[in-house]
Amino acid sequence: LLGRCETLGCPRDKVQRLTDEERKDYKQKYTKHLALQKLGVTKERGRTVGYDGGDDGGDDGDDDSDDDVSESKKKSGTFNLTYEEGMNMTLKDLDLLLTKVSGSKWTKAQGTGITCAMAMGMQLSEAEAMSPDDLVRARIILSIKKGHEKNVKRNLVFESGSQKHAEIMERIGVVLRAYGLKKLSDKLFDSSPPLATFPTRWAFRENPEKKSSQLRYTLFENVTWKGDVKYYKRLTNDILEGNPDSKKKEKVKSTLALIVTYIYRERSKLFANAGFLPDELAGMSHKNITTKELGHRARVQKDVEENMGTKFLSANETTRVDFDKHLRALQKEKEATFQFERKSGEKPWWYYRICVAKTSGMYYLDDAGSWLGPTHSWLSEQELGKRTLQGQVAILNALDKYSDPVTEEEEEEEEHEDQERREVISENLQRATVANITMNTLNYMLVPLSMPAVFKAAGWKFGMVCFVSSTVWSYWTGRVIGQAYLKHPDLKTYPEMAAEAVTRFIFSFGGGGGDDDDNG
Repeated sequence: LLGRCETLGCPRDKVQRLTDEERKDYKQKYTKHLALQKLGVTKERGRTVGYDGGDDGGDDGDDDSDDDVSESKKKSGTFNLTYEEGMNMTLKDLDLLLTKVSGSKWTKAQGTGITCAMAMGMQLSEAEAMSPDDLVRARIILSIKKGHEKNVKRNLVFESGSQKHAEIMERIGVVLRAYGLKKLSDKLFDSSPPLATFPTRWAFRENPEKKSSQLRYTLFENVTWKGDVKYYKRLTNDILEGNPDSKKKEKVKSTLALIVTYIYRERSKLFANAGFLPDELAGMSHKNITTKELGHRARVQKDVEENMGTKFLSANETTRVDFDKHLRALQKEKEATFQFERKSGEKPWWYYRICVAKTSGMYYLDDAGSWLGPTHSWLSEQELGKRTLQGQVAILNALDKYSDPVTEEEEEEEEHEDQERREVISENLQRATVANITMNTLNYMLVPLSMPAVFKAAGWKFGMVCFVSSTVWSYWTGRVIGQAYLKHPDLKTYPEMAAEAVTRFIFSFGGGGGDDDDNG
């Protein structure tokens, strides 16, 4: 800066007292000085140059004397450019003059932008047709691409396919499960397609914290510009924090918890082709916890998953013997009411949902795939004492009271049985004749017509009592008849059902040889 200012005639002592605005002004003047040197214009000697009306001779808004020069341009098309006039012109006007004098097809800025666009694989015709803003963008994107490639070679940025990228995605899966989003986590690593594809478009840079062991990450996304140009775009804080109205597009170093909340917020887009129904994604909910609490739960989740079978006793093959021994010891406690070993040999449903650490107590795997530790709220009856044997006994007593959750296989089997039952009923159900259907239809049509006469004879109060009573009886008898038919599909008519009911009623008093079915 000192050398530039001295070239422009500014004393050294004055340079030291320049404000930021004055320094910026001197830098711009020096750039104009270099442009005039290229034109061959100095303080002692001017030059006759032509001009094609780059700014159409109008007022450029800077209150400089170049507006007078522009008037002469409009009159003659050429003029003698002096050093003073050149310093009062805009940089854009000087760039246009340089282009015209040198006979170049493009200005310096245009040439740089076109060169950058072609370096990224674009054709010359495509680059020439780009707007000035797009040419500037081409320069920026090429710089981003080169910087990214350099960081990848230096192992500072990890793209899809690298071991480090896979490790980071595994950590994201852990946080997703801790957040209660196991379904989304499965779509990142499940062996059966379709899987989410966005991880292949992401790249990460690790940023260790100086004051703590916590890692932060810079997240990049592979995007496409102008159809063919691909580059990794850094996601800014307004995107990750869900604040699109933010005016500050700052670079952000994010925690995994913040990245996971972004994944949840954008799940409809990120998992659009991963086999989910739109309503399923829209209705998916996470645990109502803060980002800080999510970070804590993620550490618990990671600890349990990585040390299952070593530090934690569970139904895992390697620790099952010790785990069963621990449960037997708990079952011998006076307060224990839970049933661990049943006569049928089956284990209770919670047997595969808990694990125990000697130092930290009992942990529980909830329906959302999250491991909840002794400090987490997961059993309202016993929030305290999970580290003690008495507290663990109370927890198992409470868990044992819950009914075994129905698995998907059991639901499918039950639905299959219902379908078979409906098919049997449909095959055996005797269809009514045309005459019976006609008679029933006429009855249903005539009954409403007789209602006014009934209410006139019975009165409103007594008539309403009869009306409500008959409605309830009709509904109840309909359900009884339906249940009777489901149990005895061979009884196809009212007389057959009535005969069977009377027979059972008589035999129930006589103790005769009726069916042993007490529910008939």
